[in-house]
Amino acid sequence: MASTTAQRAKRLSGLQIQVLSLYRKFLRATAKFDQEKRINMNSYIKQEFKRNLNLATNETFRIEYFLRHGYTKLELLQRNVSQLSFLVAKPQHPSSTQSNNENSEAKS
Repeated sequence: MASTTAQRAKRLSGLQIQVLSLYRKFLRATAKFDQEKRINMNSYIKQEFKRNLNLATNETFRIEYFLRHGYTKLELLQRNVSQLSFLVAKPQHPSSTQSNNENSEAKS
C-alpha cells in the first residue's frame, strides 16, 4: 500500500510535465553555444524558471501563458542561435573596436 501512495505522490500534472519538458529543451538548445555562453544562458534559464517556481497550481492561465511565451523564446533561440549569441557575449570596449578598424584601414 505504501508504495502505491508514494507513486501517486510523485505523479506530475500535465502542466508540470510541459514545464519540465520546456526546461529540458532550453538546456538542449544551449548546447550549440560555446562553453562560456552556454554557462551564462543556462544560468539565465534557471533563474527565469526559479522566478516562477512558486506559482499556485490553480493559476493555470498564467502557467499556460508562461509556457506559450517560453516556447516562443525557445523557437527564436533554436532558429537564431548565431544571431542571439550577442545576448550573452561580453561587450567590446569601443577603443579596441576602433583600433581594429584603424589596423585594417592601414593594411589597405
